[in-house]
Amino acid sequence: MDFVRLSEFCFLDGENLELAKEELSNYTQIIEEYGRFLIVKSFNYPFLALTKLKGLFLGKFEEIPSLNLSFRKGIIQVYSNLNLSKEEKKQIIQEFLDKNPIKFDPSSKNKIIIYKTKNYFLIGLTTWERESFKDREPNKRPFNRPFTLKPKFARALVNIGFHNFIVDPFVGTGTILIEAAYTRRDYFGIERDWNVIKGSIKNFKHFNLIPKVVLSDALFIDKLLCNLKKDFSIVTDPPYGKSSSLFDKKIEELYYNFLSKATKIKNLRKMVFIVRKESDLDDLILGFKPKKYIDHFVNSNVTRRIFIFEFDTHFDK
Repeated sequence: MDFVRLSEFCFLDGENLELAKEELSNYTQIIEEYGRFLIVKSFNYPFLALTKLKGLFLGKFEEIPSLNLSFRKGIIQVYSNLNLSKEEKKQIIQEFLDKNPIKFDPSSKNKIIIYKTKNYFLIGLTTWERESFKDREPNKRPFNRPFTLKPKFARALVNIGFHNFIVDPFVGTGTILIEAAYTRRDYFGIERDWNVIKGSIKNFKHFNLIPKVVLSDALFIDKLLCNLKKDFSIVTDPPYGKSSSLFDKKIEELYYNFLSKATKIKNLRKMVFIVRKESDLDDLILGFKPKKYIDHFVNSNVTRRIFIFEFDTHFDK
């Protein structure tokens, strides 16, 4: 038995592993990685979006162990990076039940996760399962627009933003700030289209949230936040499509002017800036020295590129 003390496991969403690990790494130390199964230092943050399951790490074994479990009922789920067949997974479950005599009960809260690699069985007992985002999907709210962020994705970006005060200078339908509110963060938004503001306010009220949004231009962000004395993060999905209201500004000009001002704000500590993946925008944004970027596939027509900036000192362009 190879047991890591004071450790837990996290089982990641399979949609975008790089983004899931980026989100998780803000809240804990990753000790070992086995595909979607990660051994991590113990932590308590209940609002992760791209971590599907979390719990006690029971150990890494070369064969199915006897664990002397204290409960009599439970459910066992088998995952693997080896493309196991249903029959192979059933065999693993049966072997586990032979050595650990519990009643297989789908209604039980005791959930054993077995992750099979080439050489090991990694076993964890869940203590947390990700919430459902279904009630906040774009089609469940009063106001929606094309390519509105899905709440799970927006939540991950808020978590990557990390700080307790989140600013979105291009509010749109309000998804980012709604998810910030659901993680118990403070938030503030800017939007220059009055019709969009009215729509976002309907969304905030639909979820019983306070619409902390002002009618202004994102290019005034330095003036709007100049007196802010606490650290904050910008998490934003600026306009990039033909249907977006740019008020006659070209996207390149808008992005350049916004980044020039935002990156000089004194208390800005992190920025998550989402664009449509376009090669002609990369040089412009990379000129402001992001820490990294991660691509997120939406559909055959749209891939979002997520630029992540960190500021200890500010970039003077």
